[in-house]
Amino acid sequence: MAGDYGERRKLKTAWMFPTLVIGFAVVAVLLAVVMLAAGLRAQSAADRYWKVAGPPCPSLTREAFQAQPIKTSQFFRMETVVFARAYGYSNCGELPAKGGLQTLVVCQFTNPGVLAVTTAAGDFYFAPGLGQPATVSAADGPPSCVMGANYKGD
Repeated sequence: MAGDYGERRKLKTAWMFPTLVIGFAVVAVLLAVVMLAAGLRAQSAADRYWKVAGPPCPSLTREAFQAQPIKTSQFFRMETVVFARAYGYSNCGELPAKGGLQTLVVCQFTNPGVLAVTTAAGDFYFAPGLGQPATVSAADGPPSCVMGANYKGD
């Protein structure tokens, strides 16, 4: 006996749509987790580069800064902070500060000799010395300066 070829069988596809939606959702969540992990790793590497530990730079009064023989001749602005140095190269960046509500301006210097830093809190002077690297961090208050830098120059 021959089969009835006039009737088509219905495919049971009702399960396919929810399965595809769930599959795409799982892939999207996994992709977001991977991207978040990569972003945190990159931020961690940036934090290690910009956060330099070392002894504090010797600070100077305005009078002592003006009286010393080395003069600052290279000036630049990073956000609201003005930096001046006598020699060498600099490299600056920003880090989130105070829960990400503000930014911390960080500049690394290869051999500044002396530094003058102007922030909203006033003028500050540092004397790392010739041939000494320095890193300056500034936010709202007085800047901090440490002897040492990860930046080696251009």
